[in-house]
Amino acid sequence: MADCRSAVVAINHRGIITEFNKAAVDLWGYKAEEAIKSNVIILMEEHVASVHHTYLERYRITKEARILGKSVNLTIKKKNSLTQSCQALLLEVVITEKESVFVSIFNDISEKVSIETVNRMSNTITKMLTSPLFTIDHTGMISFANLAVSELGYEVDEIIGKNISMIMSDEIAKRHNKILANYMQTRIKKVIGKPTMQLVKFKSGSLVPRELMIREIAVEGAPIIFTGLLRDTSLERLYEEKLARYSVLVGCIPLAFFRISRRGIISEVNKKSSELFGFTKEEFIGKNIKMIMPSEISKKHDTFLRNYQAKGKKTVLDKPEGISNVGCSKDGRTFPVILYVREVIAGSSCSYVGFVSDEAEKYSAEVNLNIKDHILEKNPTPILTTDLYGTVLSFSKACEMTTGWNRDEIIGRNVKIIQEERTARIHDAKLKAYRKTGKKTVIDKLLEVTVKRKNSTLFKATLSVKHVTSGTDSFLIGCFRDDTEEARALELEKESNAMLSMAPNPLIIMSEYGIVESFNLAAEQFFGYAKDEVIGQNIKMLQHPEVARVHDEKLAQYRKTKKTVVLGNYLEGLNARHKSGKNLVFDILSTAFSISEDSEVFFAQIEDASSKLGARLRQRVNETISTAMMHSIVTIDDKCTILKANRMCGELFGYEVSDVVGKNVNMFMPSKTAMFHDGYVTRYIVTRKKRVIGGSFRGTAKKKNGEELEVRLSVSEIQTRLGSIFVGNIKDIRQELECEQLAYLTDNIMQISGRGTIIIEPDGTIVSSNKAAHDLLDYTKDDLTGNNVKMIMPKEVAEQHDYYLQRFSEHGISHLDPA
Repeated sequence: MADCRSAVVAINHRGIITEFNKAAVDLWGYKAEEAIKSNVIILMEEHVASVHHTYLERYRITKEARILGKSVNLTIKKKNSLTQSCQALLLEVVITEKESVFVSIFNDISEKVSIETVNRMSNTITKMLTSPLFTIDHTGMISFANLAVSELGYEVDEIIGKNISMIMSDEIAKRHNKILANYMQTRIKKVIGKPTMQLVKFKSGSLVPRELMIREIAVEGAPIIFTGLLRDTSLERLYEEKLARYSVLVGCIPLAFFRISRRGIISEVNKKSSELFGFTKEEFIGKNIKMIMPSEISKKHDTFLRNYQAKGKKTVLDKPEGISNVGCSKDGRTFPVILYVREVIAGSSCSYVGFVSDEAEKYSAEVNLNIKDHILEKNPTPILTTDLYGTVLSFSKACEMTTGWNRDEIIGRNVKIIQEERTARIHDAKLKAYRKTGKKTVIDKLLEVTVKRKNSTLFKATLSVKHVTSGTDSFLIGCFRDDTEEARALELEKESNAMLSMAPNPLIIMSEYGIVESFNLAAEQFFGYAKDEVIGQNIKMLQHPEVARVHDEKLAQYRKTKKTVVLGNYLEGLNARHKSGKNLVFDILSTAFSISEDSEVFFAQIEDASSKLGARLRQRVNETISTAMMHSIVTIDDKCTILKANRMCGELFGYEVSDVVGKNVNMFMPSKTAMFHDGYVTRYIVTRKKRVIGGSFRGTAKKKNGEELEVRLSVSEIQTRLGSIFVGNIKDIRQELECEQLAYLTDNIMQISGRGTIIIEPDGTIVSSNKAAHDLLDYTKDDLTGNNVKMIMPKEVAEQHDYYLQRFSEHGISHLDPA
């Protein structure tokens, strides 16, 4: 038993350890003399140890065997309190009629559990994909599809086993089998590894453009397969379209246009800005807006910005009639101007847009936009305002959605209606004290509070309150973030209970010159050689030709430098030669032992890897999917340590993937979130109350350079024997917010412009128009929207208009005078 590679523990009927071999010493970390005569519960997790005596006593009385004679997977506890996954075979050895001992044989399966866990992680990532994904063989037959294929109108069962050409246009479908066959013969890649736009056929028969990314997966010993990911790029096209419209309007508006940051730095201007102030676009960009102000105004401008951002007091913003001011041109000339300024908020970013007209060229268009109400309605963060007595003055759409209350039910009532009872009892007294003393105990702080919904359920939230004074009005603005986005977690597949073989592995000992000195029975069976045929021969006879060719050289280099990447590392998927000439796939762990001052031998433990080929193939498929995904994927353990991150995650946050693995995931978070995150995870592990897991929510992330960005995050949990693993899918939504911002800016520009403006589709259909156009043409917005622009043209022009549009679309020939 001492030479057995498996850990062997024997106990008597009272649970006292009587035998504890060397492999058991290595596995648990106890010395044999420490373990023997101790109760076996020292080797168990607490929840098992607490009931073990009951199991033994019940078996002694009933003789009912539940696990005896069976191989089971379990978790042991080592001397250092760490746990490890093992497979155990439990046997009873009868010594006399009244006396027997129980023998347990343990094998470490933590590596196999790890591989299984990685595959389950990758499978979870695949399920989280919102884009259709397929796996096909070299003939085009579909072997896998994710649930997102429902986007095409199919159920998964409808397409498995069918040819992938079923989702292609007829033209491509006819040639696809030939294209595949040609690639398998020539290996010339035309679409593999790069995104291409293709027409995809839905079940309904309609053809829709989608971006296709194809990856080839090749694992030695397995057939080649291909994965294809179909991505809807309509958002990118929408963004480009909105950006084009916005750019055209900015260029056409007869007012000087400026866009500046919170610090007053100019990021965008139009042609009219250069004409009015005499600076070129290059001279404007990156400079402070103070460059177009006289010195007496410019020296106060930074203070104006800081005061507004700190106190919310508006002196220039949102004045419909504009503000009379003075501009200063490049040559030092000052002149009266009319200034219109708007604040633009997209997620956590903020900028300001200004429209400037020469006083003499002032247009009379009315601007009736109320930015405060716009922000209140569009901001995804719940926002409400109250007076200093607690009466609700406004209640945003996000507040309605979060609490279940309608604004008409809330406005005019005391804010205590959405507070938990304990807070509500003291709220009036706290407001009274603040009105009297001005001492801030809640205002300008970030607090964790409990909010009450209309249905009386409670949820935790993070609250921020500001006191704003505007003229004689004084009120409180409260913003809170719902921290309990509850959703049912994804049901995970049950872990496999398949029993693993306990057969001993092939073992080989060779000299430092590669001569085989020992070759066990398992090695004979694995390689097909008898022991006498191998011992005394060079190990190269068992190696793949490519390895054998350089092996002596590698050994010589090791003898000289004592440096190698092989010894001490578990290497997978290597190839060897069977006596019959067939290829063998194996994993190996090699160790060097000194037998004298200047001599070593190498001990190699080999495992047949052919049975794991399918698992490796699945793992490669899932890794390829994770790498090809356009979303950022990060996987952490229950200590918040990053286990894995894909390429897109590294690109999004500005890190190399190797730099983040092993670090705390809060490195991707702003400080106000990072400081609480470990506590959130710990609380979930203890209470199992889900606030984020299984759901999708919007938040703020932090890049390596400190820049913050808006993201949408969804989280799934994988439960393993070794603890919970969490998979996060992170999507950068800055482009979505920019789309909203461009739409908002475009609408503002059109309304402020004194010129009649109409926007049409390439076919002439009117999609937008401004008030100046309605007044000029005597049409309402509803009269124009959706109709062809020819309705406002004389008959002789309208008859030629479709031709003009077609000629411009196909050849770029404009009928309009460039001037």
